[in-house]
Amino acid sequence: MIHILSGPNSFLVQNELNKIRETFVKNNSASDIETYQAQALEPSALHGLLTSATLFSNSRLVIIKHLSENKPAAEQFLELIDSVPHEVTVVLVEAVLDKRSQFYKVLKNKKNLTNSRSQVNTN
Repeated sequence: MIHILSGPNSFLVQNELNKIRETFVKNNSASDIETYQAQALEPSALHGLLTSATLFSNSRLVIIKHLSENKPAAEQFLELIDSVPHEVTVVLVEAVLDKRSQFYKVLKNKKNLTNSRSQVNTN
């Protein structure tokens, strides 16, 4: 599952992120939550982040903030998106997500995608 949280109201975005975390922790360990700032991510590291399993857990929650601002990493993410196992839940947190961008258009067409804006609309 891939979630996109975006919008100008950072309080509502953070609130939605907290709900996703709380739901995840009900059935999993909080240590299975990983948070990354996209500016610090190397595109080559994404494959391991998104597709590798852990020894001690069945599920992982991977939160990546501002991925669209790191174009090489965003492009690599789009290449890997179909190989993300169902045990990995990915949350992309974006302040602004340009709906005209290729990044948004590819994400929008994925079946396992939920999109929550700060107005708390879910598509």
